[in-house]
Parts: sequence; structure tokens; C-alpha cells
Amino acid sequence: MKKIKLMRGVCFFVGIIILSVVNAVNAVEPPPYFGRMYSGTTLTPLTWNQFFKKIPKGAIVLIGEQHNRPSIQNGQMSVLNGLRKYGHKINVGMEFLDFTSQNFIDNYRSGELSEEDFLQNIKWGDVKFEFYKNQILFPNKDLGEKTFGINSPRWLTGEISKKGISGLSQEGLDLIPPNFQIGRASYQKRFADLMSGHVTSPEAMGRYFEAQSVWDETMAWQILNIANSTQDKETLVVTVGQFHIEYGGGLPYQLQVRGLKRPVIVIEQFLYYNDEDIPFEDLKPSLEFGSKADFIMIVRQD
Repeated sequence: MKKIKLMRGVCFFVGIIILSVVNAVNAVEPPPYFGRMYSGTTLTPLTWNQFFKKIPKGAIVLIGEQHNRPSIQNGQMSVLNGLRKYGHKINVGMEFLDFTSQNFIDNYRSGELSEEDFLQNIKWGDVKFEFYKNQILFPNKDLGEKTFGINSPRWLTGEISKKGISGLSQEGLDLIPPNFQIGRASYQKRFADLMSGHVTSPEAMGRYFEAQSVWDETMAWQILNIANSTQDKETLVVTVGQFHIEYGGGLPYQLQVRGLKRPVIVIEQFLYYNDEDIPFEDLKPSLEFGSKADFIMIVRQD
């Protein structure tokens, strides 16, 4: 009987130790997260715990995406949920929402505007709203967190693509960010390579790059305004198309030019179908342009 009691005591004690270890592991590495995280400079794998410890509160976190991909949106939600667990107060900035629609965004999040009316008022495009709804609704309004539209209106960049900035009406010119600058040369080179099969004349390419630069500059301008109007420890997570942030190009560079004082963290996402297809060769830093991002998240295609 004593042996049985002793064994039960030992089992109970061992069980407590195991439970404590499990709880400690879970406290450090809370599951589940969607995807695998790597250093953007060395491609060294990182645990999610290691990753989140590198994100200071108050940072501007730029998460690249490929549109209409549920796996990419799941990766974004992993970052948002993880930052929440690690104590960040989080605001969200959305490339898909323009800054002139902020009242509609606020009214939708507060429940004063139905989803149908919201989408109609902001003139939502062909991209499926379901892939971005959770990100828009993620900030906790009871904590004073907000979702911001940061882009220029689509009609404006469309007009610039056709006429150039010099051909804009006064209404359009009034929406150009103050102290506007065209994107830097290395970004323009990458843009021209990307668009070479679609745009043939140098004049048209120039107009398209003006529109691209207005897109980036408007987002940088709005992010700077948000940073100046929110507390230093409030983290802003921005979802944006990958090309805008790769190699520190469009958006990160314009934030630097505009004098943003907060740390900027760039996260790229890439899809894979099985372990043999992870595109590590494509993710290595470029001799010409440098690292794609500070961190690279590999997500499995749903």
C-alpha cells in the first residue's frame, strides 16, 4: 500500500513537473501560428517567440501580401494575434482603404454602417472582402485602437497613369502629399522590369511610375500622420502589396525620407505547396538590391 501511495505521489509530482514545462513552453511559444519565420538577411529559421521579441512596441510593421490568397491573410492574422499576445496595443493600416474614406471606416467598425453600405460607400473593388474583413475589424475599439485607410483614391492614380501628375485637375493636385518626391532610382528600375511586358513607351512608363510613387508617398504620408497622432508605444501593422516594400524600396524608403522616427519592420510572405518547393533561392538577398525584408514568412498554400 505504501508503495502504491509512493508511486501515486511520484506520478503526481512528475505530472506537475510535466505540466509546468508544457505551460512554460506554451507561455513562450503560444500556438498556433500560420507559417514559418526566417531572418531576411541570413534565412536562418526563427521561432515565433524569437520573432516577436524582435518587434518593439510602437514599431511600424509592414506586412507584404499577395492579393486574394487566404494563406497570406492567415499569415497576417498570425502576426496580429501574436503581437496582441505579446502585449502590443495595435492599430491597423490598410492599403486597400484610402484615407478619404476614414469616416466610413470608423462608422463600419462602430456598427453604425452595414457591411453592404460600407463597401458601396468606399467603392470596394474586385478583391474579395472576406480576405481583409478580419484585419479591418481586428483593432479593439474599446481600447482606443483604430483601423486607418492609408492609400490615395484609386481614381487619382488612374488619372496619373493616363495623364501624369501635370495633367491633374486641382482636385487631384490637392490630394498629392506635400513635399512629394518620385521614387528612388533602384525602385524605378525594378518597377520598369516588372512592367516591361505591359508598358511599351518610355512616356507611359514614366506616368505609371509617377502613379506608383504617389501610391507609396501617400501611404508614407498617412503612416507618418498616424505615428504623430498616436502614442509612442502603439504599434501600427500595415498590410500592403509585396512590391511596395521589397528591398526597402517604395514605402520603407519614403518613410525614411519623410523622417519617421519609429522603427520600421518589414515582413515578406511567400507561398509554398510542399517542403521541396520552398523558394529559398529566390529569397536570398540580392547583390544589387540587398535583402528582400527584415523577416520572411513562408506560408503553405491552402
